[in-house]
Amino acid sequence: MIWVVSIVALLANLALNFAWDPKWGMYGAAWATTVAYALEGLLMYLYAQRVYPLPVNGRKLIVVIGIFCALLACTQLRLEPPGAALYTVATLIVGLLLLWLVGRKDLTLLKSLLHPSSSN
Repeated sequence: MIWVVSIVALLANLALNFAWDPKWGMYGAAWATTVAYALEGLLMYLYAQRVYPLPVNGRKLIVVIGIFCALLACTQLRLEPPGAALYTVATLIVGLLLLWLVGRKDLTLLKSLLHPSSSN
């Protein structure tokens, strides 16, 4: 099934490249690739849930994706050198804090899996 999903994503990428490249050039190619990878990820997720269903907290996933998008947008701002470093550090701290708040249980589980003797 992996190769079927990959071929679908490849065909989507090709079609989008032919549609968007003439109009938007390299940006069209970048967005075509991004959309194709998103499609591939979505199709693999849907297939994987049918084969081996895992509970996914949709609300939490949307929050984490929102945090990622906001932090990514912050990295694209053009600031003058004196404030740029402070802004970068503040963004890093806020982003890590938000991700820590959202994923405390996941981090605790990961720590117990990586260091099983410390949880006893």
